[in-house]
Amino acid sequence: MTTLDDALAGLRLWPHHLDTLRRTAAHLEAQPEVVALLLAGSLAHGFATAASDVDIVIVVTPQELRRREAATALTFLSHDLATYEGGYVDGKYVSVDFLRDVAERAGDATRWGYDGARIVFTREPGLAELLAQVVRYPTELVADRRERFVAQLLAWRWYHAQGCEKGDPYLQGIALSRVVLFACRLVLVQNAMLYPFHKWVVRVTTDAPDRPAALMADLAGLYAEPTPARVDALVAGLLAHYGIDQAAAERTWGAYFVRDTELSWRAGPPPVDDL
Repeated sequence: MTTLDDALAGLRLWPHHLDTLRRTAAHLEAQPEVVALLLAGSLAHGFATAASDVDIVIVVTPQELRRREAATALTFLSHDLATYEGGYVDGKYVSVDFLRDVAERAGDATRWGYDGARIVFTREPGLAELLAQVVRYPTELVADRRERFVAQLLAWRWYHAQGCEKGDPYLQGIALSRVVLFACRLVLVQNAMLYPFHKWVVRVTTDAPDRPAALMADLAGLYAEPTPARVDALVAGLLAHYGIDQAAAERTWGAYFVRDTELSWRAGPPPVDDL
């Protein structure tokens, strides 16, 4: 039988995190509706500090998940289980069926949440194999994603220039953030690395082996001096690094941007930004 120490081998954990996780496992394993417990979050990703909270994923039966969905009770929070001052255990409830859906059709940010996750205990055969499918990068989508991310990069470059021209600080700010986001997303897709959502995107991009050597310094400089010239240089350098024809991309970005942003509601519900 795999022990907790075996399951957590190779992770940097402080003793109080390990003690907290043991208490949490004992608390949840006693509940018959709990199928498995995963360690996730900054501890699993290797981004933690001594003060970090303990992030978990609680896998429950389908019936229990449906009950929790109806009650809007899909998160877990406990300060009592933590053994250190200021610590807490933070988690979410899922089911095996939910994880199968993630493996089949979820976006990167959801998948990345399980990257590096460790099984603390499980009563579900095949859970490790399912988690491997969840965090698999969809390499078959690389070419399509690259074109779409380049289009977003060029579109938000244009919006940033418009914001500067019109003296609109809101448009400048959101456009600059989107330029940085899609610069990072282009790097990640070129390296077949999952996008981790906003909190960790720059940190994860830093670890990408194939990226312009000066990229992180350029991003920092962009926030220090957010001029159109700096944005143009960042975009041109990034596209050149990956051998992407900027002139050709300039001719097509509008069509991609309209499809993926303005008309995205035609493929499903509009994003919450557009409601």
